[in-house]
Amino acid sequence: MLDLGMTPVLPAFTGFVPEGITRVAPNATVVRGSEWNGFGEVYSNVTFLEPFDPLFGELQGRLLRIQREVYGDTGDVYTLDQYNENVPFSGDTEYLRNISRDTMTSLRNANPNAVWLMQVSAPLSLPPHLDALALLF
Repeated sequence: MLDLGMTPVLPAFTGFVPEGITRVAPNATVVRGSEWNGFGEVYSNVTFLEPFDPLFGELQGRLLRIQREVYGDTGDVYTLDQYNENVPFSGDTEYLRNISRDTMTSLRNANPNAVWLMQVSAPLSLPPHLDALALLF
């Protein structure tokens, strides 16, 4: 891709974790996400590790380091869609600002030149939510 002048976009750690993460990380700060498209909690209610939790940054760093080891230096653009087709734990704009800030901090700690490429869909397409999510961009 690089030889063709294309910039690869690699996935970053979003915070979605198995519900059982608290068995191996009992102090992890996790919240439950929303049901997706009417499938019910058992099939779609994801567990989200809050970005302010130190484990979030640790997992972010591990993922980006492993990708660099496997793929080499592919650039600094990462996709990270925390709220595409689901609803955050809270719609409070301060909560969303903190999510954005702490997520970006975890990316920049792992790669100081990181660029966060985000896709967001309803219900976060309302201006106050977008402003909160875009605080760092």
